[in-house]
Amino acid sequence: MAERLDEAAATGELEQGAVLAHTFKSSARQLGAVSLGDACSRAELAARGGDPAGFVHAANDVGRAFHEARPWLEALSKP
Repeated sequence: MAERLDEAAATGELEQGAVLAHTFKSSARQLGAVSLGDACSRAELAARGGDPAGFVHAANDVGRAFHEARPWLEALSKP
């Protein structure tokens, strides 16, 4: 999902970016990845607000937060 969000940011697809960020935010928060959810929220707000530069910046923050949360998230999927 983070890669798709990056693609939306790179191509300026704000509407698609807002939907992706919203979905990713919900999933992240359900799993307890609060920092990732917060970054997604900022990306969603920037995209919905029509702020392409803010969306790109926030999408980069999502990528960093996902990178940090990924090992923890992967551990959740192991029995």
